[in-house]
Amino acid sequence: MTFDLQRAVQIAFLERKAILEASKDEQALQKGISITVISGLIVGALKAFQGESAFTLILSPIGALIGVILLGAPVHWLAKLFGGKAAFGQIIRPLFYTSIISWLVPLQLLPLVGKIIAFVLSIWMLSSFARVAKEVHEISLVKAAVCVIIPIVIFALIALIYEIVAPTLY
Repeated sequence: MTFDLQRAVQIAFLERKAILEASKDEQALQKGISITVISGLIVGALKAFQGESAFTLILSPIGALIGVILLGAPVHWLAKLFGGKAAFGQIIRPLFYTSIISWLVPLQLLPLVGKIIAFVLSIWMLSSFARVAKEVHEISLVKAAVCVIIPIVIFALIALIYEIVAPTLY
């Protein structure tokens, strides 16, 4: 199986044609999942290098797959509410390809600019999710951005509540 790196890079650079091709290609799901798993391995290896358990090499690819689905599903549902036309399979295929952006995560180790690189990669990833939602669902970029921002805000609020409540439970 090939990883279809060229298409992944094109999607990461927000190319409409590549996004739409991936959304219609039945085999793109397997290729996108492969790219996401490799992304997870890269992140897991980086964490292991930084002193975390080597077990992160196993958990990170699983977490990467779950992460794309956990963000992709609400983005899809919100896009449908905004008049989106695509099925879930059509949006999840190119979303998996966007994980190639995570291949640049080791650049965060660079002194002085690591935090800036991490911030840029995060914004780039969210921008690619919005662009995929826009193109695949045929909605405006503003609606697509809202579809990405709402789940992020909800997840952040859940994490904040957990941080406040969890210490009182133990």
